[in-house]
This record gives sequence, C-alpha cells and structure tokens, in this order.
Amino acid sequence: MCSSILIVSIFMLAAVVQRISGIGFSLVALPLLLPVIGPLDGVALIIINSAITSLLMTIGSIKDVAWKPLLRLSIPSMTIAFPTIMLLYRAPISLVNFLVGVLLIACTLTLVFDVKIRRARGLGGEIVVGLVSGFMNATAGVAGPAIGAYSTSVGWSHRTFVATAQPYFIMSDVAVLAAKFVFRSDQGENFIDLPQTVSAVFGCVVGLLMGSQLYKWVRETVGRWSVIVVSGIGAVTTLAAAILDVA
Repeated sequence: MCSSILIVSIFMLAAVVQRISGIGFSLVALPLLLPVIGPLDGVALIIINSAITSLLMTIGSIKDVAWKPLLRLSIPSMTIAFPTIMLLYRAPISLVNFLVGVLLIACTLTLVFDVKIRRARGLGGEIVVGLVSGFMNATAGVAGPAIGAYSTSVGWSHRTFVATAQPYFIMSDVAVLAAKFVFRSDQGENFIDLPQTVSAVFGCVVGLLMGSQLYKWVRETVGRWSVIVVSGIGAVTTLAAAILDVA
C-alpha cells in the first residue's frame, strides 16, 4: 500500500513538471523511484508512462510537430535501444546504478548550463543526437535533455519543441519496451508489474490534469528549475549509493 502511494505521488509530480516545461518526466521520476523499485523496473515503469503521457500531450499539439526532424531523430533512437538493453540485462546491478547516476548528472548539467549542440543541423547531426538520446532513454529513461539541447541549437520555438518531443518520446519508448520484452532474462516472468503500472498511470493522469491548470499560472522557468533540483539531488544520491555498493 505504501509503495503504491509513493508511486502515485512520484508520477503525479513528474507529469505536472512535464506538462509545464515540456520535459523532465524521467529526470524527476527516476531518482525518486530507484529506492522504491530499483533501476531496471523503474526505467520500464517510466518508459510506459512516458509514452502514455506523451500520447495524451500529442493529441492537443500535433499541428505544431516538425515532421522531418522527428523522423530523422527517431529512427537512430529506436535502433540503438536493442543493443543497449541487451547489454544492460547482462551487467551487474551496481554498474547499472552507477551508469544511471552518471547520466542523470550529465543531463542535469546540460539543463543548468543550457547546453547547445554544435553542428546539430543536418542529417548527420540529427543521427548523432538520436543515438545519444536513444541510448540514454534505454539506460535511464531520459531521452529529453539531448532533444532539448538539439531544439535550442536549431532554434525551435518552445511550442515546436514540446509538440515534436512528444511523438519522439513515444517512438523511442516503444522501441525500449520492445527490446526489454525480447531480452528479458526469464521468458516466463511477468513483463510488467500490473499494480505498479496502474498506480503510475493513475498518478500520470492526475498530474497532467493538475499541470494543465498550473500551466496557465506557472512560468516555464519554474518547471525547468524544478527538474534541475530534483534530478540533481537524485543523481548525486544514486551515484553515491552505487559507489558505496561497489566499494
């Protein structure tokens, strides 16, 4: 019961931040979920609900999607999910925690310093961004920061970024889930934990409803700094725990 309440609360907060700032769902949810259900199950739960949240947001913003960059970013992101998940399932859990902590810190720093990606324009740059974002999504469920840096570099408006990021997240998330299904260690185990998934979906729906109301009153910068604070604290905690575990 306590676990279900925690999961509802975590995903409610993550969905509110996502609705206000356009990114941050995974960066908020993952470090809070790690102590509750661990990295691999935590990432799977985030991926499922990230896709659902993005689908609901896409319905209202599809007219603003930049379709050509979307496809050029999505294909490499989906492709790299499979070898990444295959390697993660064969790695020690302490190593996975360490990698997640490092990626969370890297993502937080890109937001703090508003990192731009040089030479992001063009097919080659988009392929690299898609591969990096897809790897980070498969490893830690954090596809947003790389896409956010790309968006800033090519001069997208906030409206275009939010609209295009959502279908991108959907395609990247579906590829990660498919890879997890293919490479899961025990083919007889449940692919998802139903009670956890129901709790998370409920939290997301409530969070999106709350975020839609708060969006009218809360500045985008408030949502962005909320992501930075929560993910930064979680990243340091996760990395420290992983180092202590190895030591």
